[in-house]
Amino acid sequence: MENPYVPIEAVIKDVIVENPIIKTFVLKPEEPLKFSPGQFIMLTVPGVGESPFTPSSSCFETERVEVTVLRQPGGKVTSALPPTGGGSWSLRTWISIGKIQR
Repeated sequence: MENPYVPIEAVIKDVIVENPIIKTFVLKPEEPLKFSPGQFIMLTVPGVGESPFTPSSSCFETERVEVTVLRQPGGKVTSALPPTGGGSWSLRTWISIGKIQR
């Protein structure tokens, strides 16, 4: 990714239900996504909004990214993400890398 500010489109491939309010979303980015521990990604749900999340998957796996999300009461983005997986839906999100300055 040459420009870190250009979003990368990704597809939610699976949803792992950890408990009733926590879910892990398995994302397949259009291009390999390289990130370092401590960085965050912005997930944008078109027409709803965007929120920052820290990847919960290994930074060495660039072909898929996992994000574990706690649904917030009244949270527009966390409530708009699909409640279960199953392959019958195709919600698309956008990912951009944020860099934590030290």
